Amino acid sequence: IVLLSGAISAFVMAATWAGSTYAWASWQIICLGVLAVALLVGFVATELRVADPLMPPRVYTGHRNFPLSAVLLTVTGMALFGATLYLPLYQQVVQGASASHSGLLLLP
Repeated sequence: IVLLSGAISAFVMAATWAGSTYAWASWQIICLGVLAVALLVGFVATELRVADPLMPPRVYTGHRNFPLSAVLLTVTGMALFGATLYLPLYQQVVQGASASHSGLLLLP
């Protein structure tokens, strides 16, 4: 859990700071990216060796439908998140709606 948490934290910090606090090619962002990859590789190596892994590798390779459903869920989530981000901006800039009105238009 420590390796996975560290990898996610380093990746989120790099993605948050890149372009705003530090340049994309700065040593801080590059080091955070390398740290995230190294911790993720360490997590995968640990999961392959332990007797009772947190995320069993056979789940990903044992069933052929699982990787496909994981990819489809990821793509669907990206599309829904993109629509939730894009539609209010479109309504404000193109249609001239206020921020509160464009937020109300997203309600079900």
